[in-house]
Amino acid sequence: MDQSREKMLKKKPDYIYPFTPYTQTVNLQGAPVKSGMSLNEVNKERSKIKGLEKMGYWDNDGDWSWDSGSTTIKTGEFREQKDHSSICPNQDYWYYITLRYSEGELEYLKISYELYEK
Repeated sequence: MDQSREKMLKKKPDYIYPFTPYTQTVNLQGAPVKSGMSLNEVNKERSKIKGLEKMGYWDNDGDWSWDSGSTTIKTGEFREQKDHSSICPNQDYWYYITLRYSEGELEYLKISYELYEK
């Protein structure tokens, strides 16, 4: 590693919004997710729980190549999405679980949902 990169990594980041990285294990649908876990490790834990799907690449990079579902890509968002319209009869209810990886390292975990009127 060159000296300038090493110096940059040692410097405390100056972010616009202050935050503290979460260092504990998160229970994600019964499967543990924690800092340092590779996508393969996450999917191995998920495979132990009946009904959970493997997290796969969500292709939104616009490179004209359809890569959705891949687990070999190192950078991007990997997600599971579910339609729960049967729960809310008057609405379409979708939720998304997203893991963001950069060069194979977990950056963040995001859980979101969308409601659509029928």
